[in-house]
Amino acid sequence: MIRRRNPSRSDGVVFVVLGLVLSKFSILDPIMAAQAHGEVVIAKWWIMMSSYFVYYGIFLMIWAPTAGHLMKLQPDTNKLDRKGLAIILLLSGLGLGSSLLVENYLNSLGYKF
Repeated sequence: MIRRRNPSRSDGVVFVVLGLVLSKFSILDPIMAAQAHGEVVIAKWWIMMSSYFVYYGIFLMIWAPTAGHLMKLQPDTNKLDRKGLAIILLLSGLGLGSSLLVENYLNSLGYKF
């Protein structure tokens, strides 16, 4: 039997760093290009995922020791509890909201997507 470990705070740091690197390429570079009146190419999926990684990393840094027990029905299963599902939906909503904010900002600069 494979014993799964709870995520640690260092896992949260890895997710935040990965999200910030993805944000540089998916959010900051298109905004800088739009402000310089250059060609702008965005991928909404990458904007949402980079934001999700940052939010999930922050969640893990705060609640890492109990994150596995907080989100699952039983420690040895992969089935989400209602709280776990609510957390995933909340983080996904924040990621989607971030992508909509970036898109609205680029629309205000005159770019249509």
